[in-house]
Amino acid sequence: MHFLQLSRTLSCLTACFTLALSEPAFISATEASESLPGILSTEEAAIGAQAENITDPDSIPSPDTEEPQRIFSDTDSDSSAGTGSDGLPESGNTVRNPEKIEDTVLPSFSVADGYEMVTDGEMKDGYYIKKVSAQDIENNGVNNAIQSALDDAYVYASAAIPYKIYIEPGTYTLTRGLRIYSNTFLFMDQVTFVQKKDITANMLKVGNHNDTQNGYFYQNITLYGGVWDENGNSNTAVKVGHCAGFSMIGQTVQNTANSHLMEVAGVKDFLLSDCTFQDQTLDKNSERMTYEAVQLDLLIPDHIKGYAYEVLANDGITVDSCTFRNVPRGIGSHTSILNCPMTNIRITNNTFSDITSAAIHGCNFTSCTISGNTITNTPRGIAIYSVRNNGTFLASTVASSGNVLTNVSGSYNTPAADQKIKITGNSISCRGKDQYMPYEKTGILVRGFIHNGSYTPQDGDYVPTGDYYLSGVTITGNTITTECDGIMAYNVRNAVISQNPEIRYTGDASKNHNGDRKSVV
Repeated sequence: MHFLQLSRTLSCLTACFTLALSEPAFISATEASESLPGILSTEEAAIGAQAENITDPDSIPSPDTEEPQRIFSDTDSDSSAGTGSDGLPESGNTVRNPEKIEDTVLPSFSVADGYEMVTDGEMKDGYYIKKVSAQDIENNGVNNAIQSALDDAYVYASAAIPYKIYIEPGTYTLTRGLRIYSNTFLFMDQVTFVQKKDITANMLKVGNHNDTQNGYFYQNITLYGGVWDENGNSNTAVKVGHCAGFSMIGQTVQNTANSHLMEVAGVKDFLLSDCTFQDQTLDKNSERMTYEAVQLDLLIPDHIKGYAYEVLANDGITVDSCTFRNVPRGIGSHTSILNCPMTNIRITNNTFSDITSAAIHGCNFTSCTISGNTITNTPRGIAIYSVRNNGTFLASTVASSGNVLTNVSGSYNTPAADQKIKITGNSISCRGKDQYMPYEKTGILVRGFIHNGSYTPQDGDYVPTGDYYLSGVTITGNTITTECDGIMAYNVRNAVISQNPEIRYTGDASKNHNGDRKSVV
């Protein structure tokens, strides 16, 4: 059965289904029941979410109880290496002399040479090569050996002479989190990092433990190959904030409980390519409802611990040819800052399978293309919201909390006529229901929000009264199989919903799910 659920009446009906839709968005009471806690101290974060009375899906960041990061790592129990009074390594830790290296223009991306094909201390393809051998790791400890190389890059790497750090293939156990900084390429082909059981730290974080930078401060960071295995711990494995030019290619991130696999906030020109995110478990009764495998977040410490407050949007997010399996949600967000949308988002050619909530769930996106994705065995396929009555913050709240400035308005602004939201050429197969919230069961959902009454947000701020419609939406070329509704649009204008070749209903035809169902011609 072909069908399309729309709100109210169509203002015009053409051969290509050009729609102008307007109806107050329905937000369930359960969906609006999320709450925002206060900022956690280091000790509180270490205790974990079980001791906190918190229901917001993302309000608790990953616990992270390390000592504040110095430029060079604390020593492991099996290493005597230390730092001098000037913060540089004492004898025994080798750093290069940058005066001996001629300036080199950074070339195009290259990963052709493996560990055995490069020499420590050479310049190759525009990178200064730093190797971390298995012997280095055995002598100095995993964290010390690798962090020493990363800290070397922190001190000496530049845009003209970036570092490429090669880890010798093998499986290594991390006992603390690693920190990576600008102009660093971490080459991990055939390397698996496994986090020690019951450790409370991110496996890798851009910047210091409690970072104070602002803007897109960290730049030119690439991770290539290898595996980050959380070993069932409740931490976000990889965390990126205040960063421009971040690429992660051919990596696997896996095996976390009641946490995200990756968090991203305040980033520009961000790329995930050919990566796998898998085996993220979420207890349905947990108070830490950390849905997304890759969460596009806000620079609010309650939401992404370890970074300074800032009204700084994610801009230029590309997720291409990646695999998401056995996770609650693949990629997205359910929080936003009013009048500060995440923009230039491309989610293309990915595979999502065995999802327990939604493959893609986004809020306040503009210039967003979602195309060529294959989505199977999920209650909900793609859901895009404008703002919501829960999880939306005013820029002034973020700025005042961090004692920073912002020019982003907290007033109601009429939404742009063309928000450039394109959902095209996806193959979606839905079954079951969302295990965590009673969201609409749909293959594709686009939903604006009308605020014309009162409510009390438990996460975020009370937004000004207004019509926060979506406008400039194209939904074409999608094939959908679902037990419920195929395509739903609420409070959407200037939309083209046409030429979706097959929308097949496999549920109970006697039931009217989420309102009227209209046939698609």
